[in-house]
Amino acid sequence: MTPQQESLLTAKQSEKRSALTVPRRPPWTTETTPVELERAERDAFLEWRRGLAQLQESDDLLLTPFERNLEVWRQLWRVIERSDLIVQIVDARNPLLFRTEDLEKYVLEVDPEKRNLLFVNKADLMTLEQRKRWADWFEGQGIRFAFYSARLSKEAMDILSEEQGEDDNAEERTEELAEEIDDLSIDANSDISEVSTDEPRPYNVDRTQSTEVYPRTQILTVHELQTLFLRESPPPKGPFPPLLI
Repeated sequence: MTPQQESLLTAKQSEKRSALTVPRRPPWTTETTPVELERAERDAFLEWRRGLAQLQESDDLLLTPFERNLEVWRQLWRVIERSDLIVQIVDARNPLLFRTEDLEKYVLEVDPEKRNLLFVNKADLMTLEQRKRWADWFEGQGIRFAFYSARLSKEAMDILSEEQGEDDNAEERTEELAEEIDDLSIDANSDISEVSTDEPRPYNVDRTQSTEVYPRTQILTVHELQTLFLRESPPPKGPFPPLLI
């Protein structure tokens, strides 16, 4: 495909973006029987597939292969309904190519209080300047995001695994290594309640600090994920039920 052909195809796909959707779970209530729900889900899924096929034929769109197994979508529907925070993992080499905007819309259709998080993996392949530019763009679009590196996380976990049992300071040494590899970690000791806001930016940033690297551009490893997810999740709804001991 020539650059001109690719440009025309991209423009055509942008025009039809509103029609390129993920399938929706049909409405249901506690009175809906399993048989009725199964039939409604199957019908809605088939209708969605027919719509994509017609779009591809009538508008000559080149669509990437999509998941044709209804059970996969059923699992996704139920996970979204039960989750407060939905994480999309995208490739840092082209984040927007892998991002599904309509999935984010569907999450908010299910419950406006749910939150989306864009997880930019392989961020170690990006320069600091590239991360800054993407951070600026994500913030401008109101997108919650975080940079991550599975490779660097694996290296840190491997070192910790090798040294456990041999060195009492293995975990501390692993954390020191993570800090030496570019700018890997966020401040996991910060007060989570202070940053659980409705602002799209994932972290509070003091732009007066002298360092070049801000928390919003730092590459996270597996050690910071729990803190990240707690920060990005919406506040719990209502009082917690009493614990039964």
